[in-house]
Amino acid sequence: MEASRDAGMTDTPATGEVEVVGRAWVGRGRLKRDLAEISVSSDYETSVYLTSSKGAAGLDGVARDALDALPDLGTGAAVFYGSRAAIAIAPPFPIDEELRCDGMDVGPMLELLLRDVTVGVVLLRLGRYAVGVVEKGRLAASKSDTRYVKNRHRKGGSSQRRFARSRERLVRELYDKVCTVTEDVFRPYGDRIEYLLLGGERQTLLAFTKRCGYIERSGIDVLPRRLDVDRPGKAALDDIQRQVWMSRVVWLGEPAEELATTP
Repeated sequence: MEASRDAGMTDTPATGEVEVVGRAWVGRGRLKRDLAEISVSSDYETSVYLTSSKGAAGLDGVARDALDALPDLGTGAAVFYGSRAAIAIAPPFPIDEELRCDGMDVGPMLELLLRDVTVGVVLLRLGRYAVGVVEKGRLAASKSDTRYVKNRHRKGGSSQRRFARSRERLVRELYDKVCTVTEDVFRPYGDRIEYLLLGGERQTLLAFTKRCGYIERSGIDVLPRRLDVDRPGKAALDDIQRQVWMSRVVWLGEPAEELATTP
């Protein structure tokens, strides 16, 4: 998922001829290299760090347009901009201090990317789950399994009602099992787990977090970003540390000539 800029995605135009010229999920290594490049670029003159991407009093022009094009991951945003270009970044973990300065200051973002963060991960779809802990850039603990959940029943009458009750029971049992496994896997790490990231189907995850009392008792900060996982399991966990450190990045600038003439 360490993607290059998605050229041609110009559906959110900025003021005048400046527009969104790219957006991508960017891995930690790639983002560090990008920050090194823009820190010496003459295109960017101001740096802004926000604890919430929803609020930025006084931010306008290309900076506002870049921020508006950035999805809210619940981690705040950093915006680096000049008169004709801007880069907005939603980092993987929360920005904890507001900052605005003239000139380029990529230091706070680099510090965030270099932090030694321990993250709990729960991947869940009906019938499959995987739980892990990512520490020091690697998968330190994991547990995955399958659990049978009936497919939906389309016939009507009492048969359908019995099937629905049986299915609901199986779903509750799955949630309870995953909750128990989550506590067992996380317990050895105690207070070191700072954040919880969830992956899978949105409504399933919502129902799970409402039922799993351990998540609230643990005090772990559940981040709203949802990991993109089709098939929870050990293979998905082995690849998950890359996703854990992904940032969402939006670039604004003057479109390339070939993009400007695209109908």
